[in-house]
Amino acid sequence: MLEMEKLQAKGELGEEELRALEMDVTGKIMLASWRGARLEVIQVLREVVDNVLKEPGIPEPVLVNRAKGLLLIGAIFKSTVPDESDEERRELERMVAEAAQPKHKHSAHKAAKAKREEMLRHAKDAEKEKEKVEKPTEAQA
Repeated sequence: MLEMEKLQAKGELGEEELRALEMDVTGKIMLASWRGARLEVIQVLREVVDNVLKEPGIPEPVLVNRAKGLLLIGAIFKSTVPDESDEERRELERMVAEAAQPKHKHSAHKAAKAKREEMLRHAKDAEKEKEKVEKPTEAQA
């Protein structure tokens, strides 16, 4: 975030690049949040299952029935299908998936900066050529 602000303050960051970096940062924040929530759910679920299946003083047939019930609940959860018509959810999933992909740091920014530098170089070269053409005519006058 700080680096993005520094680049913007220097004027090295265009609107498209800024939006791309913002989307990237947002995706990474959402990915970190998702992973944290997922780990917490797994931990709580593990504790609950351990308590349900290892409760002292409960007869084995009851524990077996509890295990079968947990398997049934797991099958129900596993068979759920996401609502594909929810555009917002799909966009959020896309952002998280992109954030999970390994990337070179600021690759979009570097590519845009290289393109901008190349354009500046071409503009300077064109200006030098123009000066070369104008100087002989000034000397003749």
